[in-house]
Amino acid sequence: MTPPTIDLTSSKLVTSASGIETLNVSLKTTKGAALTFTLVNAKGKVIATWTASAANTGATLSLKVPKAAKNAGKVTLKVAATANGKTTKTSSSVRV
Repeated sequence: MTPPTIDLTSSKLVTSASGIETLNVSLKTTKGAALTFTLVNAKGKVIATWTASAANTGATLSLKVPKAAKNAGKVTLKVAATANGKTTKTSSSVRV
Protein backbone atom coordinates (compact mmCIF):
# COMPACT_ATOMS: atom_id res chain seq x y z
CA MET A 1 0.00 0.00 0.00
CA THR A 2 1.19 3.48 -0.81
CA PRO A 3 0.92 6.30 1.71
CA PRO A 4 -1.64 9.05 1.17
CA THR A 5 -0.49 12.28 -0.46
CA ILE A 6 -1.48 15.67 0.93
CA ASP A 7 -1.96 18.86 -1.05
CA LEU A 8 -2.32 21.74 1.41
CA THR A 9 -4.03 24.26 -0.85
CA SER A 10 -4.52 27.10 1.64
CA SER A 11 -4.35 28.07 5.28
CA LYS A 12 -5.85 31.37 6.35
CA LEU A 13 -6.55 33.01 9.72
CA VAL A 14 -10.13 34.29 10.02
CA THR A 15 -11.58 36.38 12.86
CA SER A 16 -15.34 36.28 13.41
CA ALA A 17 -17.43 39.30 14.40
CA SER A 18 -17.40 38.01 18.00
CA GLY A 19 -13.57 37.91 18.01
CA ILE A 20 -13.10 34.13 17.72
CA GLU A 21 -10.09 33.28 15.56
CA THR A 22 -10.08 30.16 13.41
CA LEU A 23 -7.51 28.80 11.04
CA ASN A 24 -9.27 27.69 7.86
CA VAL A 25 -7.31 24.93 6.17
CA SER A 26 -8.12 23.57 2.70
CA LEU A 27 -6.47 20.35 1.62
CA LYS A 28 -6.79 17.39 -0.70
CA THR A 29 -5.74 13.82 -0.03
CA THR A 30 -5.46 10.85 -2.39
CA LYS A 31 -6.99 8.53 0.23
CA GLY A 32 -9.33 8.85 3.17
CA ALA A 33 -7.00 9.64 6.06
CA ALA A 34 -6.76 10.50 9.74
CA LEU A 35 -5.25 13.98 9.98
CA THR A 36 -3.16 15.55 12.72
CA PHE A 37 -2.52 19.30 12.68
CA THR A 38 0.22 20.81 14.86
CA LEU A 39 0.84 24.54 15.24
CA VAL A 40 4.49 25.29 16.14
CA ASN A 41 5.99 28.69 16.98
CA ALA A 42 9.30 30.02 15.64
CA LYS A 43 11.22 28.44 18.55
CA GLY A 44 9.78 24.98 17.81
CA LYS A 45 7.34 24.92 20.74
CA VAL A 46 4.00 23.21 20.06
CA ILE A 47 1.20 25.75 20.54
CA ALA A 48 -1.82 23.65 19.55
CA THR A 49 -2.78 20.25 18.14
CA TRP A 50 -5.98 19.18 16.38
CA THR A 51 -7.17 15.89 14.86
CA ALA A 52 -9.69 15.31 12.08
CA SER A 53 -10.45 12.95 9.22
CA ALA A 54 -10.74 13.65 5.52
CA ALA A 55 -12.29 11.86 2.58
CA ASN A 56 -10.19 11.05 -0.45
CA THR A 57 -11.35 14.14 -2.31
CA GLY A 58 -10.66 17.08 -0.08
CA ALA A 59 -11.80 19.09 2.87
CA THR A 60 -11.91 22.55 4.32
CA LEU A 61 -11.50 22.52 8.07
CA SER A 62 -11.89 25.30 10.64
CA LEU A 63 -9.46 24.93 13.52
CA LYS A 64 -10.16 27.13 16.56
CA VAL A 65 -6.99 29.03 17.49
CA PRO A 66 -6.26 28.90 21.24
CA LYS A 67 -5.48 32.08 23.19
CA ALA A 68 -1.87 30.91 23.61
CA ALA A 69 -1.38 31.14 19.83
CA LYS A 70 -2.72 34.65 19.41
CA ASN A 71 -0.05 37.19 18.52
CA ALA A 72 2.52 34.40 18.13
CA GLY A 73 3.60 35.92 14.82
CA LYS A 74 4.82 33.58 12.10
CA VAL A 75 4.11 29.96 12.97
CA THR A 76 4.28 26.65 11.13
CA LEU A 77 1.26 24.43 10.60
CA LYS A 78 2.39 20.82 10.32
CA VAL A 79 -0.03 18.29 8.83
CA ALA A 80 0.27 14.51 9.02
CA ALA A 81 -2.09 12.20 7.11
CA THR A 82 -2.26 8.52 8.08
CA ALA A 83 -4.03 5.78 6.09
CA ASN A 84 -3.46 2.02 6.28
CA GLY A 85 -0.54 2.49 8.67
CA LYS A 86 1.35 4.81 6.29
CA THR A 87 1.96 8.48 7.15
CA THR A 88 2.74 11.48 4.96
CA LYS A 89 3.70 14.91 6.36
CA THR A 90 3.71 18.46 5.04
CA SER A 91 3.86 21.95 6.50
CA SER A 92 2.95 25.56 5.75
CA SER A 93 3.83 28.94 7.26
CA VAL A 94 0.98 30.96 8.77
CA ARG A 95 0.84 34.35 10.49
CA VAL A 96 -1.38 34.54 13.60
